[in-house]
Amino acid sequence: GDVAFFTRGLLSSLNAPGGAIGDVATFEMMLDGDTALVPGQVLAPLAARTTTGNSSVLTMTGPTASQRLYAALHVTAASGTTPSMTVTVQSSTVVGMTSPTTRFTFSAATGVGWQFATPLAGAITDGFYRATFTISGVTPSFTAAVFLGVL
Repeated sequence: GDVAFFTRGLLSSLNAPGGAIGDVATFEMMLDGDTALVPGQVLAPLAARTTTGNSSVLTMTGPTASQRLYAALHVTAASGTTPSMTVTVQSSTVVGMTSPTTRFTFSAATGVGWQFATPLAGAITDGFYRATFTISGVTPSFTAAVFLGVL
């Protein structure tokens, strides 16, 4: 997965001074957070999802005894009649995920939003991770991404 940094916080200020068309946009923001900036990887890239399924398997070193495993879900679009999407993060000692362990289960998403899972403390020796998506509703569609990190 691609490199990702994520955290949880409240946007307390945003200053976008603008610039000339064609210039790189600049901005300043202040984020009041209760979590450090978590280094990690994109477990499931931002994409439209319409059916139940799994992400690709990500190879990543899990946390040591003194670290925590973090996960975040971002839903940027949702449509359909009574759409619902439940996302889990699973890990395994083998890439085939024959007997995965569920590490996180996010609350069912029914619209745009984000969730930051309660971090898991302790050593996890599994080296392979994936996200699972359980999607229901009438013509449901969710655009979502999942991030995973160790701190």
